[in-house]
Amino acid sequence: MFMKKFESFDNIIVRIDGLPKIDSLMSLEAFVKLPGNHFVEPRTLFATGSSLTVASGTRVGRIIATGVLQEILKAHASRNSWNGSFKRKNILVRNGCYSEISMPFHAEFSRDSMLNDYVAYFDEVISLFELKGVGCPAFFPWMRKSLLRFMPAPSPSFCDEFRHFQCFAMAQFALKRPVVRIGFLSNLYRLRRCANRQVRKTLLAILRSLSLRSDWRVIVLLHSHPILVKVYLFNKKKDKEGNGGGKTKEGNGENSKDQKGGEKTNDADYKMAKLTKYDNSANHLVIYTRHVIEHGMDPAQLESDDEVLEDEMYQLDDESIEMLSELDLLYSHYLDSQLNDMLEELFYSGMMTKELWQVFEEILDVRNMVEPL
Repeated sequence: MFMKKFESFDNIIVRIDGLPKIDSLMSLEAFVKLPGNHFVEPRTLFATGSSLTVASGTRVGRIIATGVLQEILKAHASRNSWNGSFKRKNILVRNGCYSEISMPFHAEFSRDSMLNDYVAYFDEVISLFELKGVGCPAFFPWMRKSLLRFMPAPSPSFCDEFRHFQCFAMAQFALKRPVVRIGFLSNLYRLRRCANRQVRKTLLAILRSLSLRSDWRVIVLLHSHPILVKVYLFNKKKDKEGNGGGKTKEGNGENSKDQKGGEKTNDADYKMAKLTKYDNSANHLVIYTRHVIEHGMDPAQLESDDEVLEDEMYQLDDESIEMLSELDLLYSHYLDSQLNDMLEELFYSGMMTKELWQVFEEILDVRNMVEPL
C-alpha cells in the first residue's frame, strides 16, 4: 500500500462535525442539516450473531432536546408560555449546545397553553429522534405520555406541584445517557439493601406496591433476546451437584421432553413454567435488571437453573456485549415501558418522603439538567 507523502501541512483544515464555530448562533432547523448534527443513529447489536438494530439518541441530540425542555419548564415556572406557536426555526442553538426559544410569550397562561407547548416540543424537537425503518430510541414514546399525563394545571398549589413535575420531566430516562440510567438502576438495587432503615422501608413499599400493567416476565421469556432469557434463568444458588432451587417438578406439563415419544413440548409453554421465579412487581424488575447489568456482559459463564434451555435453546457463543451502553440499549429495547412505569410510580405514588427524595436527586442526576459537554 502506498501512502501520499505530505510536504507541508500549512493548508490542511481540520473540521470536527457537530461543533460549530465559537459564538455561532443558528436555528434548530439549520443546525440539524449540518453534517454530524443528527439526533439519532442506528446501533447494531450482535453483528456476528442474532443481529438486532435499535435506534440510539446521540449526545448532541440529548443536549439540545434537554436544553429546549429546560427552557419550556423555566417559562412555565414563571407562568409564561408560547401556546405551542414555536417551530424549529424559532429555536436557536448557540455554540452547538445551548438552546433558547426566540419568540414572545403568549398573552394568556393556562393549562391549554402549557399543553400546547409540550405538544410543540414533541412535534418539533423529539420527532428528530425518529429513525426511518427503526423508530425512536427506547423511552421516547413513553416520555410524551408521562409529561402530558402529570403536567399540573395552574392552581393555588401550582408552585409546589410544578417544582415536583419539573424534576420528574428532567429525570426522564429518554434524555439520560446510558451510564446514568445504568447507575440509577444499580443504585436503586443497592438502596433496597444498604440504605438506612426508613429509606429502605419506604422504597420497598413503593416498588412492591406497583404491579406493572404489562408483565415484564412474559416479555423477557417469550419476546426478548436469548441473553435476557438466560439471565432470567440464572440460578445464583445452584449447588455443586447442579441442583437448582428454581427447577420445576415433573409431571405438571413442565418437562421439555415427552416421556413417551421423546418429543419436545411447546417452547413457549415450557418457558412460561419458569414465570414464577420473579413476580410482576417493580421490585423484582429492579432485581432482574441489576442481574442483567452484572452478568449480561458474559452470558456464556452463567449457569442456568434449567439444563434443557441451557443446552438446546440458548447457545450464545456468537452473542457478546462489548460495552455497558450496548447492554443498556438491549434491555431498554424490550423493557422501556415497564421501567418508565416504575419511574412514574417513584415520583407520583404519594409515598415519597423527604429523605428518600434527597437520595433520588443524587442517584438520578436530577439537578444536573444538561448533559456535560
